[in-house]
Amino acid sequence: MSMFDSEEQSSSSRSTEIHSTWNTSTAHYTENLYVMPPRAESLEETMKTLLLAIPRRAIPDGRFTISRVPAFIRDAHEDLYQPRMVPIGPYHNNGEKFSTMEKHKHRYLRDFLERNRQVDIDTYIDAMHSLKDHARNYYTENISLSDDKLVQMLLFDGCFILELALKLENDQQDSFCLAEWDHKTLFSDLLLVENQIPFFILEKLYAISKGINDTRESPVDSDLKSLVVNNLFVTKSSLVNGPWDGPINHLLHLYHKISLPTPEITIPSSAQRQITSRTIPSATELLHIGFQLRKQGSINDSSVTLKFNVIKIPQLIIDSTSQTLLTNLLAFEHGLEVMNRRWTGLMVMMNCLIKNKSDYEILQDRGIVINLLPSEDEMFQFFSQLSKQLTCDFRYHYYSDLFKKVSLKCEGMFRKNQELIRLRDYLDDPWALIWFLSLVFTVLLSVVQAAFAVLTYYRERSK
Repeated sequence: MSMFDSEEQSSSSRSTEIHSTWNTSTAHYTENLYVMPPRAESLEETMKTLLLAIPRRAIPDGRFTISRVPAFIRDAHEDLYQPRMVPIGPYHNNGEKFSTMEKHKHRYLRDFLERNRQVDIDTYIDAMHSLKDHARNYYTENISLSDDKLVQMLLFDGCFILELALKLENDQQDSFCLAEWDHKTLFSDLLLVENQIPFFILEKLYAISKGINDTRESPVDSDLKSLVVNNLFVTKSSLVNGPWDGPINHLLHLYHKISLPTPEITIPSSAQRQITSRTIPSATELLHIGFQLRKQGSINDSSVTLKFNVIKIPQLIIDSTSQTLLTNLLAFEHGLEVMNRRWTGLMVMMNCLIKNKSDYEILQDRGIVINLLPSEDEMFQFFSQLSKQLTCDFRYHYYSDLFKKVSLKCEGMFRKNQELIRLRDYLDDPWALIWFLSLVFTVLLSVVQAAFAVLTYYRERSK
């Protein structure tokens, strides 16, 4: 046997030993034997694996979905986007701090079921099971809850909202939210952009409680919206009877739809859009140019209007509740078409008007802005943070037509003021003043002479 044969046999023996050890091992080698790592996946294989891992979800109709607030917006005021009292929906449903609230939800479910004892809980559970997939698709993030947990959450949260509205509608005393602070906090939580469930869940639960099978052929939709608006919204609007055309996706969507009236301005179509002024002067500058600023109703009853040189602006009350509501309305409007971003347009205007403390004092003196926050500095900081959240085209927004009209008036009034200033500067020269007065005297003398000549002519003819 040669040396090479001996080495080959030895190598074969070691190979057999290693192979034997691998077969007897359950997962790994344990006797200091080196194992080659598995072959690394190619880029193509890695990409295919990632694509296969993406769940296939149907995209709901419409642009309104229940989404998370983007990080660049949330970071400024994270507390304004999180519920303080009642979590609704899956995004904030796992906090230990809401354990007491869960007990209230259980009690409200019982009270809601007792309103119609002819319908048992199985009917509601079956209805939620039939809608669970549709509801899951309303959230932009994948919901990790199991089907049963999701159905349970929809049932508890939906019945809680309905029972709360019904208790308030019927003036039923409840120890849960008797304090005014609790009321404001609770209602504020119900209008958080991340704290929502689909409105069709409320419609289905409400219809079942009324013994109605098909909500499309009944007034249940209008009744439910009226119930919610009249009892769950902090600010009562003069538009509680509409407009409610089209589907409603959740409570914040409903509030947004009725919160501001139709503006007294022309909203151009996409084909008629023109580039307009990016901004308008501040409140101080507008007064200096010759505009007047006046209060016009409340924020929920009026729009900003311009008539002659008078700009009328609805009153804006800034407190802890309106802070939360405004930030969430602006976040919600990120998913809307430009000309439906009514609150964004209003905040664009306020951002232009308030540049410093004197601007704020002008608006405050006229009752346009009411500050109920602890300090003026906190109010300024709030408006400053809001301005960073205004992700819109400043040349084309809800009030861009009004901006254009103000800008044109500013140009005309500026030219007029410049002419008056030049005349004033010219008359500051004594010799120029003497020449001007002599010119005026000459013109007046010519007029008197002409009038005297005419009178003399008619007098001679009469003789």
